[in-house]
Amino acid sequence: MWKRRFRSVAILALGSSFLVSAQSGSIDAGFASNFQAGGGANSSVICTATDASGNILIGGTFTQFAGLPANRFARVMQDGTFDPGFTSMVGLVGFDVRAIAVQSDGRVLLGGNFSSVGGFPRPFMARLNQDGSIDTTFIPSLNLPVYAIVVQPDGAILIGGQFFSPGFTRRGVARLFPDGSLDTSFGAGVGADNTVRALALDSDGNVAVAGSFTNFNGSPTGHVALLDANGTPAPGFSPLSGADDDVHSVAILPGQRIMFGGNFNTFNGTASPSLVCLGYDGSIQAGMPTIGFSSMDNVTALLVDQNDLVICGGSFSQYQGHAASRIVRLAPDGDWDASFSTGSGFNSGTVVSLSLDPQGFVVAGGTFSQYQGTLQSNLTRIENCLQSPYFMDGDQDGAGDAATVVMACSAPPGHVLSGSDCDDDNAAITGPITWYLDADGDGMGDPTLQQVACTAPTGFVLDNSDCDDQDEERFPGAPCSDGDPSTVADTLTANCVCVGEAVDVAAKVILEGPYNGASMNDGLRAGNLIPVAEPYTALGFHPDIAGGGETVDPSVFSVIGADAIVDWLMLVLREKDPPYARLSVRMALLQRDGDVVDLNGSSPVRFAYPIGSYMLEVRHRNHLGIMTAVPLPEVPMGTPLAVDFTSPATACYGTNARRTLVDIRALFAGNSVRNGLLSYTGPSNDRDAILVYLGSSNPNGVSAPAYVNQDLNMDGVVRYTGSSNDRDRVLINVGSTTPNSVRLEQLP
Repeated sequence: MWKRRFRSVAILALGSSFLVSAQSGSIDAGFASNFQAGGGANSSVICTATDASGNILIGGTFTQFAGLPANRFARVMQDGTFDPGFTSMVGLVGFDVRAIAVQSDGRVLLGGNFSSVGGFPRPFMARLNQDGSIDTTFIPSLNLPVYAIVVQPDGAILIGGQFFSPGFTRRGVARLFPDGSLDTSFGAGVGADNTVRALALDSDGNVAVAGSFTNFNGSPTGHVALLDANGTPAPGFSPLSGADDDVHSVAILPGQRIMFGGNFNTFNGTASPSLVCLGYDGSIQAGMPTIGFSSMDNVTALLVDQNDLVICGGSFSQYQGHAASRIVRLAPDGDWDASFSTGSGFNSGTVVSLSLDPQGFVVAGGTFSQYQGTLQSNLTRIENCLQSPYFMDGDQDGAGDAATVVMACSAPPGHVLSGSDCDDDNAAITGPITWYLDADGDGMGDPTLQQVACTAPTGFVLDNSDCDDQDEERFPGAPCSDGDPSTVADTLTANCVCVGEAVDVAAKVILEGPYNGASMNDGLRAGNLIPVAEPYTALGFHPDIAGGGETVDPSVFSVIGADAIVDWLMLVLREKDPPYARLSVRMALLQRDGDVVDLNGSSPVRFAYPIGSYMLEVRHRNHLGIMTAVPLPEVPMGTPLAVDFTSPATACYGTNARRTLVDIRALFAGNSVRNGLLSYTGPSNDRDAILVYLGSSNPNGVSAPAYVNQDLNMDGVVRYTGSSNDRDRVLINVGSTTPNSVRLEQLP
């Protein structure tokens, strides 16, 4: 919703769906057609206003409108047709209506030279209800005509004219309460020494006054004055000699500027025919033209439109040498606005009144008979769009150059609404970007301190990822130490927290040797045979890669049940692509239920190695090793990788890498020689290693309890013959019907 800050009548919103297709300054064709068909006022229209619905209220010296009785006042509907019903309710008796204002509640204030309204005595001022009937609660007391009415936001009513305020000798200007009674707190002194013709109110309650007076409160003012919100002449407003003749109109502009119009030729001794723009100190504003009209012209009406542009009406034919018949719109700098195209304008007479309707159309009243060649008897409505800034888009990238702006109702050729282009000659460069302060000069900026600009401000960068912009060595990704030896590649996070990397593995493995159909036996643990130091380094299991040496607290071996420890295992991370180089070795513990745990006997196994995708290898000292067939996925730090080697669904490298035990898979037992294959006969076979350990002269014996590779079923003793012997494991796994065969370990 838009509303003029300084108008005496509230202006309603210009709806978002409102579009203007006609040229600003041209006649409103729809209004003109209806208006022309019915005819207009038969004499001068002196004042105009619009209500919330866009209906036009007019006053003047006319006695008829559209050929029907309308004594000095009438209402014209938004479409240009006459409203005789409302008008007939008024019943005004007098010479003229010179001022109209619409209150926020829709009631209408009239001022002028009349004696009664609606059959009630109301000399010089009255108020109508929304249906046109007299408001009997409003009873002002005035002794001479009212020329100007302005309604304050609080409902108080400012009036100007020829009157002396009843009750004191204040002439020309007064303030009334909403019931019409006099506000005696407003102003002091004798007031104007002649007629006040126009008033304007600013947002701070200051009142600009124009008229035929030359003194105000006994001081020379030259036809203009500025009063504060209490009605006292504003300190500092000193117009010196002022205007050399009458001032008929006034409007307040943004930036504490006041525009005055009239039939004067000079102001403060400076040639400024008919129009002058003053500051609040009374001086002529620099940068605004003083010569636009000629010495014979008269500006009788001023209006600030929804674009904050001044529209002048009066009796003139040109402005700055451009044809402008009785109406012209000024650009922000006071020059002629060519975009407000009035064509031939008004044919004769004077534009006495200008006002805006809720859609931004300009309503003009006066003493004319035509506008742009169309019959419009003393009243017309003119197109006037809400302008928008458009910017030249030289490179046609949809963003324009902010330095080449024009105000228009629709986009001129080659112009766009966005003025954000940083380089209008390069379509690859559009709007400004956000830059971030890099206080420590590390190339990374503070995300909370930013500027939007086309080029980098001094000390600013594009990167906004710094977590500590006061220390050049602290930024996301900077090396640090998290104090945890089980992690590597420690770096700062986006929040400047030091976090390392590791790969956690939650594997499940079954060894065929100790498996009894339900779980694995823990005979080695029960016999206190498992060493507290891992055995694989001493056995030469990883000569090509560092690692090993892990030890455990003996208390880990005191756990019984499903989580009891069966033996040590060796886990290896390998590269995911051939030749699958070994990267990192960890020694771990195997529980009876197949869980592979870290040295504390419960946690997943942690590799102090960077996060990534790897192959996983599992080795045991007297079983054939295995490796995953596909790489393990990369997962975030702290997320264990679950790898179930007991499941048939887990693919392993090679062919028949695991032993099938009904519905589970296990590592092949029998590698007592640790040469990467199982053999029952031939050189370095696994069977003979068992016999040699027992002694070839004692094949039926049982060894003393020991932790040795020849104990293939891992019950703590070695047997060559008899029940639970270790030799049969080898024969079964190479093939009992083909004892001369071998089974190769499926590892690259």
